[in-house]
Amino acid sequence: MSRESELAQLVEQASAGYRSGQTFFVAKLKLGAWGAPSHGEVAAWGESLAAVEAAGWVLDRWSVAGDAGGGMTAYPVFRRGDGQGPALQDRH
Repeated sequence: MSRESELAQLVEQASAGYRSGQTFFVAKLKLGAWGAPSHGEVAAWGESLAAVEAAGWVLDRWSVAGDAGGGMTAYPVFRRGDGQGPALQDRH
């Protein structure tokens, strides 16, 4: 599957969840060991986060886990951006 089709699938899932009234949307973003820069922007993840937020979600938090092969998987948790879900908490 190409990066473009994976992004389109993510956007469709995020949009469908938003339309159906979901309170949270949790994405799974994978990055192989050879695709990760040692420093700097991870463009694929930034593009994915922006696309989900464009569907009405707001990034709340996320976690990242490494695998035995050196790849990484991120699990960003989004909340509805229209105030219909639980209130965002200030984490300062």
